[in-house]
Amino acid sequence: MRKWQERPLTGFGLQSTDYVNPHRVYHTPGTQDVGGFDAHNTAVKLLVEGGLVLLLAWIALIATMTSRLRALSRRDWAFKPQARAILFVWVGMIVIGLGTDDPLAATAMMYGLFALSGSLEGAYRRRPRRAAAPGGETALANLS
Repeated sequence: MRKWQERPLTGFGLQSTDYVNPHRVYHTPGTQDVGGFDAHNTAVKLLVEGGLVLLLAWIALIATMTSRLRALSRRDWAFKPQARAILFVWVGMIVIGLGTDDPLAATAMMYGLFALSGSLEGAYRRRPRRAAAPGGETALANLS
């Protein structure tokens, strides 16, 4: 955290935690290994690498994803169970990621989660909607 205080707004750059860690272990010259230690959790890593800017961007991304999936999992529509399941996976990724490693580093899983989340959002926007017909009856109307 002392290194973060040197550059609190923008940090040291992506993938720089190994280089700026004060507990760096030095190896023999000529090796590819930088010899540093990675951050012990996501929040520290985000602060060191990107400062408050990256941390706030990450929080905004996670807040947007979870709020949209929460809304989709509470609405009465055909994919409500799938939206709830993806929401639980996102929340699990956040909780585990904040306590351990960076969940965004698991690229294949993150692409899958983003794809599933986007698919649910798209399916919700293209669903047939019910509109009130004259006389108080409910009729199907495709408003897409």
